Amino acid sequence: MLTTIVLGGPLGKRFGRVWKLDLSVPSPAEAVRALSAVCDGFRRYLAENSEPGYHVFAGKRDVGEDDLGMPTGARVLTLMPALAGAKSGWFQVVAGAVLIAAGAVLTVYGYGAGVPLITAGISLVVGGVSQLLFAPPASTGPDEDDANKPSYVFGGPVNTLAQGHPVPICYGEMEVGSCVVSAGIVTEWSDGGFGGSGGSGQTGPGGTPAGGGTCPAPWVPILLADGREVPAGAVQVGMRVRTQDEETLEWGDFPVTAAELAEGVRWLLELEDGRRLEATGNHRVRTEDAWVELWHLAAGARLVGARPGVVRQVTRGEHGPVVRLTVAGAHTYVSSGVLSHNVKKADPTVVD
Repeated sequence: MLTTIVLGGPLGKRFGRVWKLDLSVPSPAEAVRALSAVCDGFRRYLAENSEPGYHVFAGKRDVGEDDLGMPTGARVLTLMPALAGAKSGWFQVVAGAVLIAAGAVLTVYGYGAGVPLITAGISLVVGGVSQLLFAPPASTGPDEDDANKPSYVFGGPVNTLAQGHPVPICYGEMEVGSCVVSAGIVTEWSDGGFGGSGGSGQTGPGGTPAGGGTCPAPWVPILLADGREVPAGAVQVGMRVRTQDEETLEWGDFPVTAAELAEGVRWLLELEDGRRLEATGNHRVRTEDAWVELWHLAAGARLVGARPGVVRQVTRGEHGPVVRLTVAGAHTYVSSGVLSHNVKKADPTVVD
């Protein structure tokens, strides 16, 4: 079965973003085994860069560790390196070492024996490694700091920041300090530049990826200047896209100046003709009258582009990988046939 394998991020830059291979067993493990055979250094790269892991997708479905050796039936398999320090969200992260082990089992024993061995091996490896990497946090006393030593008779509230402390349940009226359960910091892009912000990193009605921007899912087709459509995850800097100017709507060919992997909550736009576009909620598409974000689109709205369409419905989807694209000059690109706005950064100098 001829299967398209898409490698994202630094993995795609090093070994090539798109591979078409004839797999005897169309599974992620078989895909890793095949790429290890044809790409010099692929196996070593996975082993040396196994943290924080990889996102594995069969079509649009995320694949967990238990299903690496199972036939997926999908014609497109996507392997995306996970962002360091990012939360896993609702999709699963598979360590590079587990991918290699799964491919090796298939190579030696074949598919029939591979599935139970993969399952047993993953349980042992992941369980043992997790115990080595994540030792139980030491529970410190209330006098962690010289400036924070409360009296058990008369004292003010204590703010607890360290990990490992229990979360108290209070009865009655009492004066207590705070207990931080979760905290984080992200960097966002705005019209004025980058700025830091604390908290969960979720902005807008559904949350946008860390770093901001309007982002399609990696499998959303993007129209190139030569008339071909390629997945957003396979678009590279220097490619030229066929699109319309953001203001005049005049057609032309414009260069891609940024293509970055991110994560965010995806929304699903469905058109009357059956086409689908998955992107972050603030992804803007062009109607006949104005630019409108996905989460503000109403049924019946008419979209323009290479293949105009009518909106049937827009629904909130799952958290997952997305791709930030920047197109110089036009600030737009055509995704799933409709005109979409990109991450609007200042145009860098482009050399033809």
